Amino acid sequence: MTMKTTLSSIRKAAGGAALRAYGRSAPIRFSLPLILLSVVFIAGCALPGHPSGAQQSTKPGQKNELGLESLSAAAKNEPKQGQQDIPLFVRAGLPGPGHEALKPLEGNWRVEKTIYAVLGTPDNPTVSKDLVSRKTWMADGRYLKDETEGKIGSEKYWRMGLLGYSNIDKRYEWVTVDALNANMMIYQGETGMGPQTTISMSGFFTDQGLLGEENAGKQVGMRTVIKIESEDRHTIELYFTPSGEKEFLLDRSIYTREKP
Repeated sequence: MTMKTTLSSIRKAAGGAALRAYGRSAPIRFSLPLILLSVVFIAGCALPGHPSGAQQSTKPGQKNELGLESLSAAAKNEPKQGQQDIPLFVRAGLPGPGHEALKPLEGNWRVEKTIYAVLGTPDNPTVSKDLVSRKTWMADGRYLKDETEGKIGSEKYWRMGLLGYSNIDKRYEWVTVDALNANMMIYQGETGMGPQTTISMSGFFTDQGLLGEENAGKQVGMRTVIKIESEDRHTIELYFTPSGEKEFLLDRSIYTREKP
């Protein structure tokens, strides 16, 4: 078989897979760059001597040279009807059990935030019941957007977060921005943690002086814990660990679902 014939067959297969996966009555979501990427990837694997060829393929559950499981093992989301022909690396990014576990968080919420440091103390915390949160799915169910706003005391409060689940790393990931800090807060769960209803994610940020001017420019450990208690209630706790100090609870937010 000539190279021209091989590439022609692969192009037809890639296009046909997209049609079969999404159905002729639904719009095709495969962009031209993604189709071309699929063609180049599949074509390269089909060439004689390519290290990703059938003779040297990684079996499900077997570690590859990077120490990661093969895509077929990492993407354990059972394909739905019509998805069997989607390229494996695309299927690995489809929403799965890790995303399903987050569905109770979707919706509109009343928020009670209790702050135990910076604006309050453990014995005399600052409490706000004037916050609302809207949690909506983005990117076809891959990321949960959390936008919280309102007032704490007389000051306006706004924070937005994106919560997702990495199918390959089997962990939750959380990124937030707010109207106080000029840096992003980036958290990751433990690799291999799998779907959870109590989700702990950690990271570091450079303090701009929130914990005192003497701490400005220093790295601070942080940890967010999301506890899904029911369809109508969950909590989010934020912990800080300044350099050389013990971890302490900064604030706790209780989310109660708004009723129609």
